[in-house]
Amino acid sequence: MMPSRTLCIIGTGVAAIALMQELRRRDTDTPITAIAMDAGHYSYRPNFSAAMARKLSPTDLITEAAEVWSKRLEIELHAFAGILGIDVEARILRTTKGLIAYQDLVLATGSRTRMPEFGIDARSAILFADNLPGYSDAYPTLQAASHVAIVGAGLVGCEFADDLARSGRRVTVFDPAPRPMARLIPEQLSHRLATTLSTHGVQWEMGTSIQNIEKIGSRRLVTFGSTEKFLQVDAILSAAGLIPNTAIAELAGLECLPAVPVDAHMATSCPNIYAIGDVAQPPGGWRPFVAGAQQGAKVLAARLTGDRNVHFDGTPKPISVKTRLFPMRLLPPGVNVPGQWHIVVDRFDDFVAHFFDKQGHLQAYALGGNAAKNPDHWPPLGEPINRESYHA
Repeated sequence: MMPSRTLCIIGTGVAAIALMQELRRRDTDTPITAIAMDAGHYSYRPNFSAAMARKLSPTDLITEAAEVWSKRLEIELHAFAGILGIDVEARILRTTKGLIAYQDLVLATGSRTRMPEFGIDARSAILFADNLPGYSDAYPTLQAASHVAIVGAGLVGCEFADDLARSGRRVTVFDPAPRPMARLIPEQLSHRLATTLSTHGVQWEMGTSIQNIEKIGSRRLVTFGSTEKFLQVDAILSAAGLIPNTAIAELAGLECLPAVPVDAHMATSCPNIYAIGDVAQPPGGWRPFVAGAQQGAKVLAARLTGDRNVHFDGTPKPISVKTRLFPMRLLPPGVNVPGQWHIVVDRFDDFVAHFFDKQGHLQAYALGGNAAKNPDHWPPLGEPINRESYHA
């Protein structure tokens, strides 16, 4: 006998938990089923790139155990459940735990760190530490390591470099880009960040890529650069960018660009199927950040409880970068927004840069040092600013 239909949520990450909490705030009676591919414990993903310096174990990073949050929110949780197929017409999930009939289905499957393009043997040496299962696997190796290589000098790679350096480890960062966080911040701020982290044991191998990885006992021999330089390290951590986890969405026949397109109510092109968090691409483009996941959860909770007056706001939100040796707060410019960075302040303990479009309106900013922590330096977007007051 087929069980009664339920609101079914696939995933138990930041977006999924936020959605369940918002739903329960609005509706305490509707049956909700959550499906987790792992144990289902809730952990706050941004904490993983700041865990080693704080000496946090995998258990320490569990914000709320699966049995605790599922009981608190009155959610039926299926842990360690794989999705085998989706019948979108009959609205039935085929899982390793049996069939689940859904009224509405929410995809909150998140994203994962990209696997660098190495051979099969080299891939086995790569660690991933941006979620609880990955961190649990990587933790013993990172704990024992005195020298860690990081693949990727983007936002997450720089956060890991900062964290590992503060934990007393040597760090070498590899990236084909010419400077750290090159797509997000102006050149001057990249140099400030790189210089600060360098004084704490971070070596930057920019404009180069790892060519090969060999295991030598418990260590790793890294070959890199066009002239094939060599470096021995104890561990190699990937921070090579994020890609959405769309395999389950593809089972439903949904298009992925690379994430699942959704409308302003988080609805996909398939009736009764929604997507939130890193797997979703709302109006305004894909932005794999916590603020978007939490906003999407509020929008969808309203939609699922009959309120169509709440829409997703695609306006970019500021990002606090957890490089504690040199803290930063960013609101990066859009990919297709023409304009130019202007340096407002560039001192030892402060950095302020504004990005203006061709009409002279502020479209983005990048703050470093004390300015990143001072709300007085957080300007409103869309406003022209008197540049005569600029000083460097």
